[in-house]
Amino acid sequence: MTRQGEIHVLVVEDHAMVSESLVRMLNAQPDIAVTGVASTGAAARQSVETQQPDVVVLDQDLPDSTGTAVAGWLRDCYPHVNVVLLTGWADDSVLAAAIEAGCAGYVRKTSAFAELVGAVRQVHAGEAAFPADVLIHALSRMGGSGSKLGKELSDREMEILRLLSEGCTNRVVAESLHLSVNTIRNHVQLILRKLEAHSKLEAVMTAQRKGILRRR
Repeated sequence: MTRQGEIHVLVVEDHAMVSESLVRMLNAQPDIAVTGVASTGAAARQSVETQQPDVVVLDQDLPDSTGTAVAGWLRDCYPHVNVVLLTGWADDSVLAAAIEAGCAGYVRKTSAFAELVGAVRQVHAGEAAFPADVLIHALSRMGGSGSKLGKELSDREMEILRLLSEGCTNRVVAESLHLSVNTIRNHVQLILRKLEAHSKLEAVMTAQRKGILRRR
């Protein structure tokens, strides 16, 4: 039985022992309830359609698909469902695919369980949850392409984008710029539209790849 205010989570993991551990530890949190478990991409899609979870904890390596492929489907069909990707690989290509697929969080399987719990809470609150070292490394490897994308960004939007690239949450950005959180949210939505991005992280990655973040 779930309680009002709980974060409803679907766990997608094909290894039974790992899945059972995730369910047990997530259910031990006072504000999280696992409402379903799936072991394949197909089962994950069906479970999302019937259960409408708030957050999907999604393994990258599934028997019939990849987590990023499932995440891309969720982004297109259920954009309100937040995804935390679980991966055993520290791979820039997986990180880039996760961001492009609309994942809001990214947790390595070598991480402490507390990091996953924190990621579930962060993405449910509308924030991104990616390890800072992973994101910084990926951004440092990207170069500009000279695209016209993002040329319409205002100075304020550029300022916000730079803060987002440093891993700041909307609240931290608001405090830094002495603006309300709602004002920052509105600016972020404009940034996403102008960069044709589905998430703040995708916007940051796009801006870095296109050389926008270096523009002054």
